Amino acid sequence: MSAEVERFANDVKSNTELQEAAKGAGTDVGALVAVANEHGYKFTADELNAHAATKKSELSEEELEQVAGGSNVITVVVVGVTVVAT
Repeated sequence: MSAEVERFANDVKSNTELQEAAKGAGTDVGALVAVANEHGYKFTADELNAHAATKKSELSEEELEQVAGGSNVITVVVVGVTVVAT
């Protein structure tokens, strides 16, 4: 897993500007990677997907409900909101 993806995910949780930008990407993994890159984070969609797949097994009940309700796991994982591509 990319340390850069982990750094981005952690920073999103504490930076409201970054949170809003990430949320604006919606469920588009490419758009989320572009947002991250625009803010100085360097990772690929494949690295983000791998991170999300790892985190998917660690989701709380609330996060699982968000995913079941149609949220993208990547959005839920990265944005505190989780981002997992489907």
